[in-house]
Amino acid sequence: MLDVSDVSQIVASLRHLPRTPVTRIYFDVTQPVGFYKTAIGELHPVSYLMGELLDSSDERRISTAEFGERVRSFLAAYGDQIDIWEIGNEVNGDWTGPYQEVAAKQCSDRDLRRIAASLGPARSWAVSSS
Repeated sequence: MLDVSDVSQIVASLRHLPRTPVTRIYFDVTQPVGFYKTAIGELHPVSYLMGELLDSSDERRISTAEFGERVRSFLAAYGDQIDIWEIGNEVNGDWTGPYQEVAAKQCSDRDLRRIAASLGPARSWAVSSS
């Protein structure tokens, strides 16, 4: 996992690329929302940002209600800075937990899209599979 406390070398590297890249940030379930504020502020001017809200490896560590609250908190904090929201990661993996729980987290995305729309310009959403 990348230590986001000092992203100066990453920012310097991104500035030298011929095209604007996409940088994926994994939002660790053990870190508070504010943990990423400085890194996002420094990375966004030189890169599009993709925020991964929940990695498949953490699927069992968070309830559906906690996931919904987590997403609302991240959208409120960074809705205008994250260009792509990864709302599902390897959702078809058998290690992610019971199907009903995983599906409930993904189905709640419709509500989350409405929340995101209320924050401003349309953003992109991505789901990856294994």
